[in-house]
Amino acid sequence: MHADDVADAYRRVVVQRARGAFNVAADDVLDGRDLTRIVDHGRLIEVSPAVVRGALAAAHAAHLVCADAGWLDMAMSVPVLDTTRVRAELGWAPRRTAQEAIEDLLAGMAVGQGMGSAPLHPAGSRPAGGSVVPLRRSAPLRVPDSMDHYLFGLYLLDHFSAATAGLERMERMSRGYADTPFHAELAEVTEQLRGERELYRDLLDALGMPRRRYRQAAAWLGEKVGRLKLNGRVTHRSPLTPVVEAELMRSAVLAKIGGWQTLREHAADVGLDAAQLDDLLDQAQRQVELFDRFHAWACERAFRVYAPGP
Repeated sequence: MHADDVADAYRRVVVQRARGAFNVAADDVLDGRDLTRIVDHGRLIEVSPAVVRGALAAAHAAHLVCADAGWLDMAMSVPVLDTTRVRAELGWAPRRTAQEAIEDLLAGMAVGQGMGSAPLHPAGSRPAGGSVVPLRRSAPLRVPDSMDHYLFGLYLLDHFSAATAGLERMERMSRGYADTPFHAELAEVTEQLRGERELYRDLLDALGMPRRRYRQAAAWLGEKVGRLKLNGRVTHRSPLTPVVEAELMRSAVLAKIGGWQTLREHAADVGLDAAQLDDLLDQAQRQVELFDRFHAWACERAFRVYAPGP
């Protein structure tokens, strides 16, 4: 069904303070022939679910697709939903057919259309503007004579280089954990880290400090080399990998908090907006909380021993 109709049903439940479960579905039920007509290309070839299940299981085992055979089992047993209750109690009715929803989806895929949030933007691109926030100033940016210009520049450069490595790691994590409940949040943090890195870059440029690009290249390469640990696996991701990555990113964010705190301490001297730094500190604390939850989720699964089936 169309997302607009789902949103309308959700709104009615909230506004009318309804309780219990409600089925929402479009009126029309599509089968293979309907999909062939909508796509309007090629011809319909029916394949046994058992054959598809075997192919999907093999592709999942080879790490070619994220979905395992259980998703097909669930899809094959989906019932046709009765929407009588939501219609009678909330006055809801679908405004778009299932065919229209599929047509909208295919049209969006054909032109590479997406949405503004990190999980929904088109693959291979970033949301327009991302989470990059312009560097705000309370006064003209400068390093006062009371501060060591060289050491302060090195400090900013260290955090800029660390942000380069952290962003590289987060981009990999947001791709690698697309099949987990944390994908949306990891993708959002990726865009936040991208914006934070740009803030450091803009600050260095505004203060006339060299970026020393070889340092960012070394940080980028170091992050790549850091992946070359087997964790007991050679051909696919180890269950230990998300545990280690959550710990690494949590430690990196805690170090980043120290950087924001230092800049907050010297905001008036340098000409930075203290309120923006407070916002960045709050954002970093939320990032730590996410990695805590992701770590707990990964730990709960990493060391579990599954008994062999009958």
